[in-house]
Amino acid sequence: MIRRALSMTFLLSLAAPALAQTPHPISIECFTDSKSLSVTKTNPNPAEALCEYTCSYTAGDNQQHKTSKASIVMRPGTNTSDWGRIDGEPPYSNVSIEGTCDSWTCDSSNGKLTCR
Repeated sequence: MIRRALSMTFLLSLAAPALAQTPHPISIECFTDSKSLSVTKTNPNPAEALCEYTCSYTAGDNQQHKTSKASIVMRPGTNTSDWGRIDGEPPYSNVSIEGTCDSWTCDSSNGKLTCR
């Protein structure tokens, strides 16, 4: 009985730190090489995150444009992709981002959305 109680206590002491770890910040970054608009999504955590975001940018016509809202499941790891079809002609500049992730507090700065 005592042996079983001690072994359970030992096992719980090993598992507790892993369960109590604070999640690392996740990020979504919209950026441009002036010819195209791309997005990098980074999730260093083992769990997925649900996010929505919109990138804004200035096109060659000096007008501010927005991409359509993207709703994504951020899987663990890093993924970079081109946005695809966007409004306005190059060069693109002044990229910014707005968005949220469920159960996270998010801030945006310089085209990067960081959620903690």
